[in-house]
Order: sequence, then structure tokens, then C-alpha cells
Amino acid sequence: MKTDVFSKVKKTLQKMTFTPDGEDNHRHNLALMNVPALMGRRDAAYDRTIELLEQNIFSHTEEERVIIYDGIMDLLTVAIDNTREVMSPSEEKDTIGAMLQYLVVLNDSVLSASVLAKHELILFEDERDISSFIGKKVQSQFRSADKIFSNSEMNIFHSISELIEIAMPAIKRYRQFRKRTFSKTNLDRYNKAFKEFYTLYQATGILGTITVKGKRPK
Repeated sequence: MKTDVFSKVKKTLQKMTFTPDGEDNHRHNLALMNVPALMGRRDAAYDRTIELLEQNIFSHTEEERVIIYDGIMDLLTVAIDNTREVMSPSEEKDTIGAMLQYLVVLNDSVLSASVLAKHELILFEDERDISSFIGKKVQSQFRSADKIFSNSEMNIFHSISELIEIAMPAIKRYRQFRKRTFSKTNLDRYNKAFKEFYTLYQATGILGTITVKGKRPK
């Protein structure tokens, strides 16, 4: 089922095209006055997400990976919410609608990996108590289950990495197109918001006590 969803989103991303989105109408819509700032925040959250997903996440323990996954989903929530806020009715079925679908699938995939990591953590923490109740034979079952969860998490993470790589050209094209529609004032607002939020997401303790490094996406 997840494979089918990935395939659908990949095809959508590869077909993404861009058409003028009626900025004149936006200018008259007070609800969209903050589009440049919202897009700057959205793009900063997404870039920090990619930075975290491009690291060697399996160099961390299960507990640390759960913290990292939760931080990534916090960032993706920002990206998803801001994408919804900048959408106009015509865009819901166009580029931004496709981008929203991509972000939701990405978030759901990270959630799946997080759930598996949490299962691994629970098995490790509860093994002693459960084996003392059921018997030591259950330990072999735990070892088998732990391997299954670990392999599944790695497979999902591989699919996430593949999806991100495929989406990269479309995301880049969309950003370049969108920036061309901004006036100089709005482009300045976008750049300022992006810089401030990216610095915030990179520097704050959004991932708790875990220090996660990575190169900034281009």
C-alpha cells in the first residue's frame, strides 16, 4: 500500500508544472498578505527537515532516533500548515496541492519509521519484565521481532531518502518560479523570514538534548 502511495506521489512530482497564480488577486486578498513570510518559514522548516534526514540517522540509538523523528515531524507540521495557508482555491488542484500531498506523505513515512523505532525501544526496555513473567523462551521471540522492526525501519528510511531525491528538482523549480512572482519588497520579506526561521530551527533545542549535524541543502 505504501509503495503505491510513493509511486503516485513520485509521478505527481515529476509532472509538476507552474502557471501564473494571479498575484494581482492575492494583492487584494488580505488573508494572503503574509504569503512571503509564510513561504519563507515553510521553506526553512523543509530545508531543516532534509538536513536531518540526510544524516546517518542509524548512528544514533533507538531513543535518540525517536527524538529526531519527533523533531522532524514538528518541522513537517510547520511546512504542511504553512503550505495550506498560502494556497488559493485554484492552487489546491495545481502545484501547491501536489506539494502539500508530497509533504503529507513524507510526514506519514517519518511517522511510520518513528513507530518502528519506538517498538524497538519498548522491546528493549520491557524484555526483562516480560521474560520474568512469561519465561526466558520469549527472549528469542524478542530478538526476532527486534530484527524485523529494525529492517522495516531501515527500508522505510530508504524509501524516504529516495522520495526526497526525486522531489528535489520539482521543489527547486517551484521555489524559483514562486520567487519570480514576488515584488522586490515581498522577495526581501521571504528571504528575511527564511533566514530567521532557518537559523532558529538549526540552533534551538527542537530535538531535545540530541545534537544533530548536517549540511544545508542547496
